[in-house]
Amino acid sequence: KYSEDYAALERNRAIWKIKPDIGVDQIPGHILKDAMLGGDMPHDDQFLNVLSVLEDIYRKRYKNTYAKRKHAFTIYKRGAMRRFALTGKTSDHFWGMRPYTLTERIVILGDLLKQQNENPYLHTYFLKDDATLRDVEIAYYEDVGMLILESDTDYNLEQGHSEIMVTHQEMLNLYREFFMNVLLQDYVYPEAETCKFLRALIEEVRRLDREQRRQELARLTG
Repeated sequence: KYSEDYAALERNRAIWKIKPDIGVDQIPGHILKDAMLGGDMPHDDQFLNVLSVLEDIYRKRYKNTYAKRKHAFTIYKRGAMRRFALTGKTSDHFWGMRPYTLTERIVILGDLLKQQNENPYLHTYFLKDDATLRDVEIAYYEDVGMLILESDTDYNLEQGHSEIMVTHQEMLNLYREFFMNVLLQDYVYPEAETCKFLRALIEEVRRLDREQRRQELARLTG
């Protein structure tokens, strides 16, 4: 239900979002599924049945993120995105999932780079100074409201996870105006710099992958 509610918020709506690093709506469903299967949750029949339903929800979320003809503006932090690239864990990594593998990270970042290059509705930016904004996720979903949550959550709903939804129209208008006229004008790198940074991240992960493979080969061959 929680995942379905999130999908409904995003579906065919413009979004103005501040977030440290990449979200699950930008990660292919099969990668999310494999990360869940590799996690610490018990793999009983109930888990597998729920996972099958979740895979379908997140597959549709991913498709909607990149296929909808609604503008989506997102501001990330370079430091947080680089930590994701190096560790495979996002700032809001779900507690039951293993970190994403190097190969998966290359796919995830490659998808984002491709969409940034080719999708006229996707607008990704990075802060000039990560300290400008604290680690929090704020997302205004057009005609619905603004969702606020701490970015270091692991989404364990039984351990005090909480969110705030703001629906006051004047507050929503002020946030969007601040986002477009202040943050995008003065506090982020130009959108053209986004692809350059993503390409650098991908190359860094590829170097790690090559080194890991080299070490594994050396171990096997003695």
